[in-house]
Amino acid sequence: MSAADNHLPITPQDLEAFLDETLTDSEMARIESALRADPQLRRQLAELIARRDQGEHSVGAIWRRFQVSCPSREEWELYLTDQLPAAVADYCRFHLEVIACQVCQANLDDLREHPPG
Repeated sequence: MSAADNHLPITPQDLEAFLDETLTDSEMARIESALRADPQLRRQLAELIARRDQGEHSVGAIWRRFQVSCPSREEWELYLTDQLPAAVADYCRFHLEVIACQVCQANLDDLREHPPG
């Protein structure tokens, strides 16, 4: 994380991802630090938690919570063995490199450490 990253605004989407623990370690640390320093940001986070507790069901919230865009574990197995169609493999790369999905990265790391059967 560069010094410039500390000055990036924290969006509601960032706070959602923070609660879902889907950010990189450096992003989690940046938001934790900002929350300690900014009472307004803490209020925003408290409001977000309250909305979640009341059962907010926006499309985006459901999409993130249930990882709708994430490839399945079976697809990741095929990805590792180069058995996916090119378009699907391209999406998997995009999902890891651009979306930077921490859940899928962990899944992939696990498959690399413990290959199936």
